[in-house]
Amino acid sequence: MVNVPDGSAGSAAPARDLLDDWEHSRLHRDLREAIACLPMYFRTETHVSGIMATDLHTLNTVLGATIEEQVVRTLNLVRNTWDPDEQYSSYSFVRQAQTFPDVRRTKQHTDIEAPEGVTPYPNKSHRILDRPLADDGGNFGRLARTGMMDTYMRKLDDLQLCGIKTVYWREFLKIFQEGTTDNQAHTALERLRRRVRKAQDIPPAKAHSTLAIIAEIERLLDTN
Repeated sequence: MVNVPDGSAGSAAPARDLLDDWEHSRLHRDLREAIACLPMYFRTETHVSGIMATDLHTLNTVLGATIEEQVVRTLNLVRNTWDPDEQYSSYSFVRQAQTFPDVRRTKQHTDIEAPEGVTPYPNKSHRILDRPLADDGGNFGRLARTGMMDTYMRKLDDLQLCGIKTVYWREFLKIFQEGTTDNQAHTALERLRRRVRKAQDIPPAKAHSTLAIIAEIERLLDTN
């Protein structure tokens, strides 16, 4: 449970409530440990093939639903880690489909101003979206601007997928977007090559393999 500030200028950082005196404090602590261990138990049979790298973002909904379903399933499978005494044997985790709103309401005004005169097929400049009176920010973009996710994002960049850090996968996929020219792709690949060569945390064998893959991609670009 987190105390939410009132949004006024100069408000203090959110403070986590202590749950030591709560009757379910042990369950809370054990569940946090179980969630931290989920990656070791996570399994999914979702396999995707026959899709262009530039279209991977279209899988967000499917991947998100899979993760949500498997997290709930895995937590129920590892019940002995968070309920070893079977004190909560009549309870289990159930995934709830996304509903709106799925975030806390605020102490600010929650009124919504609906646009008037909205018609089908509006022009790009027409205002057709509801606007909250007290907060006209960019929804989840507001969270990114607070800096609260910086530590998490640094850890995510260091996460290895097939032996390669996520940050390098992201840079590689960003190279090949719709509308990317061959010159832009070559420039981006060269930038990625320099970064791999300067990296101090990549084992020599993996760095050599990565550089060989970059060279092969460049060869394919030149062939096309």
